[in-house]
Amino acid sequence: MREGIPAFRAVNALDNTQSFVSRWITGQRSPEYELSVQQSEAGNLNSGGVLMGMFAPALTPSDPHFWPSIEPGVQPLVQAIIAMKALATYTSCEGHDYRPFRQVPSELHVGIIPLLPLPFSTLVRRFQGVVPLFTDSAPQPTTMRVIPGALRDQTSGKLDKVIDVYLCKSIGYSWNEYFDVRDRAALIASEILASTIGEVSE
Repeated sequence: MREGIPAFRAVNALDNTQSFVSRWITGQRSPEYELSVQQSEAGNLNSGGVLMGMFAPALTPSDPHFWPSIEPGVQPLVQAIIAMKALATYTSCEGHDYRPFRQVPSELHVGIIPLLPLPFSTLVRRFQGVVPLFTDSAPQPTTMRVIPGALRDQTSGKLDKVIDVYLCKSIGYSWNEYFDVRDRAALIASEILASTIGEVSE
């Protein structure tokens, strides 16, 4: 049986979403472009290398530290999403095993901001159409969830529509089984996205 996290998540936040989107489109460097991230004991890449830390510079592909700030296990999925054009990634995580620190593990996920005024419901359906393909091809301990959500602009207070893609642990499987296949599942997900969705502006 496969089942992931609930079909909602807490509203995430970004400092000045409009500026972030503008920089992503124009290729202008972030004011934080010189900032790099550090790695925690559990492998998190964030500001300060904090265990389970949630804060990191809001970088774009034009910034020299963008790819070094993306955790290795989630890089294939981030690359596939960026290659679709008209989409930006505002958050990502490869998933981490926090059990040695007496905390619940986290699952691989990527947060996506549409860059063009595309019909949001259509974009969601295109991503959700990938789910059954992933289920047929991916290792059983993983489940893909596509979750429409919102991102709060901390500067304006505005809520922007976003999509979060999760590779969750399937019910009936252990965390060890999940982390054993997580990287392979991410590669499969990225290949399916690249072959089935293409450029979203088309």
